[in-house]
Amino acid sequence: MKDKTIYFKVIFSITFFGLFIFMICSEWAKENINALSIGILLIAFLPWIIKYIKSVEMFGVKAEIISEKEMNKVDDMIKPNIIKETENIINGIKPVYGICKELYEKDYISDNEYAIIKEILPILNKAIHSQIENVDERQIEWIRNKIIVILEHLDYRYKTNKDFDDWLRI
Repeated sequence: MKDKTIYFKVIFSITFFGLFIFMICSEWAKENINALSIGILLIAFLPWIIKYIKSVEMFGVKAEIISEKEMNKVDDMIKPNIIKETENIINGIKPVYGICKELYEKDYISDNEYAIIKEILPILNKAIHSQIENVDERQIEWIRNKIIVILEHLDYRYKTNKDFDDWLRI
């Protein structure tokens, strides 16, 4: 492993040092050695001094350089959380049906709204899981109408604080 690291450092340094010499020897660079030339010379020595640098700040951005051991330690701490969050996203924290049932049990939605949602969910489930060919135009139109009714009712209830029976009397 160390042999590969040394070879990389030597090849990297020779490449950028050669580029620096090429720039200095060119007619353009003889007239004006600029920050680019100096930057290339510094980059040539970067692999040899990187282990002594803990952080770098350029253009208002600060970056801390960490060792591979520290990086693995951070990965070990973060990985279980990433796996858990990914599973939550894939599986859903609660299925939609469970959320609707909970809203119904706590009287946030009425019997009719709950019944309509239960009728709509199997069709929407097909559409979500790439089985749209199993859903015909009649079902899509029926869902549109039902969703409009639910949204109108929820809007009415939100604005007036009255229940579904009052809405039917209008």
